[in-house]
Amino acid sequence: MAKKSIEGTKTRGEAALAALLSAVGDDLRLRILSFVAEEPASVSEICRQLGAAQPRVSHHLGILRRCGLLAVETKGRQRVYRWAPAGAGTVEFELQSFLQRWLNLRENPSLAARGPAGPQAQELEDFLL
Repeated sequence: MAKKSIEGTKTRGEAALAALLSAVGDDLRLRILSFVAEEPASVSEICRQLGAAQPRVSHHLGILRRCGLLAVETKGRQRVYRWAPAGAGTVEFELQSFLQRWLNLRENPSLAARGPAGPQAQELEDFLL
């Protein structure tokens, strides 16, 4: 079955949500997040703990940093990464809003046909079902 796309321009929140879901959709990135959530760690510490090569870890750290889930600070010659919960706040709000819209559609499918958001809501329901 082919995936359906949702037409229209993404809001800033939707773009942030898409970036977050893409970022946490990778096993290594989830493992990195779990590790640095415990305590800040350098790239070399993350590589040792996860058994991954430095270029690969650095690539994934960059993705997590750009979507606001990690913060980095330089300590001497090392870059130390830590969980950045403030960056996840906006994304968490967008995710909750997205899920609430979907739940509302599931409970009352007739909402998809109403108002100016009707066609988008129908596409959202079709995409998720």
